[in-house]
Amino acid sequence: GGVAGAGGVAGAGGVAGAGGVAGAGEDGRAALLARVRSSLGEMNALVAELLEFGRLESGGAVDRQDCDVAELVREAIDGAREQAEIAGVAMVVGPAGGDVDSSTRLAADERLLHRALSNLIHNAVRHAERTVAVTLTVTPGAVVVDVDDDGAGVPSADRELIFEPFTRLGDEQRRGSAGLGLAIAQRAVEAHGGTLTCLDAPIGGARFRLHLPRTTGSNDATQGA
Repeated sequence: GGVAGAGGVAGAGGVAGAGGVAGAGEDGRAALLARVRSSLGEMNALVAELLEFGRLESGGAVDRQDCDVAELVREAIDGAREQAEIAGVAMVVGPAGGDVDSSTRLAADERLLHRALSNLIHNAVRHAERTVAVTLTVTPGAVVVDVDDDGAGVPSADRELIFEPFTRLGDEQRRGSAGLGLAIAQRAVEAHGGTLTCLDAPIGGARFRLHLPRTTGSNDATQGA
């Protein structure tokens, strides 16, 4: 009788429990599935970043082709618009400076340069309060892209440290990042003989300045050298 009673309680409990999970579990399962998919996406992104970083660290070849930096900037901005909309951040494209018509083309690895620009813009959106501003400037010897945000900025003492892999400056400032984006961006720029530096932005946060020298490989590069 005891066993039967226990079984009865277990059975009732089991049915009730199953019913409860089944009845209240549709939304829960959907939410769990969404979290799993999100986690898988983050893991895939991390693996891709690790592979990219490893390739750059090992001195992988840079496939220089004639490309339009202005077009790559536009593509990188478009790729971050959804993230910006979700965060409530406005994307502002500043007026280009210099001889834009003839000077935004240079010899570069289009994939690597796009990755660097994309990482910088996504990073700016992540740390901005309300605004990210991107400005392209050209000179006879270089193409310069400034990516500004109006966030908390980066302390002077940390402006070299942030380019080290897996560096995080606290949960609030580096939320949602594996700490590889800026490291990859800097190494991609350096692979082109350029520099990536962190400064104070005129709008109050951080400015990341990507400076690319003109190199032999395109008509503009040859003229500007």
